[in-house]
Amino acid sequence: MTGFVRKLVRAEDVLFRIEKTVEIILIIVMTLVTTAQMISRYVFGVSLLVGIDELINWTFVWMVFIGMGMLVRQGGHIGLEVIFNSMPGLLQKIRVLIVDVGMIVMAVILIKNSIPFLKSQMAITTTSANIPKAYLYAAIPVGMALLAFHLIVQIGKICFGTGDAQKDQ
Repeated sequence: MTGFVRKLVRAEDVLFRIEKTVEIILIIVMTLVTTAQMISRYVFGVSLLVGIDELINWTFVWMVFIGMGMLVRQGGHIGLEVIFNSMPGLLQKIRVLIVDVGMIVMAVILIKNSIPFLKSQMAITTTSANIPKAYLYAAIPVGMALLAFHLIVQIGKICFGTGDAQKDQ
């Protein structure tokens, strides 16, 4: 593995730990807030706080977009594994490279198109919490950038590492 790829892998390890920590925090917040809201509504008959439902939605959206890149690193995205695993090793690598490059192109397109959209959403606020919706939609470029980074590292592992991105993890 080249020095540059080794540095990318180390950076990905740090980023992955940060992503896992953020995911854990988000799922804890979502679980606690949902539980508190349910108890408040169904036991006491009142809504706990204004904007709680929005907070639950926001944590879920951010969890999904952050989790996309994490799944790339873990090889967890859905694929036709039965067909692909029967391919010879070189064809498998080529297939992974084609899919990864395609996903990077998609991520770049989404990032590029989400920026003007985010700017337009700064003036629009949520119904209950009165927070700009741009903060919710910021999950799109952030998640796509994380996804692209993990894909680039995976390509580096395949091209310059042992040849198998999953074994290099």
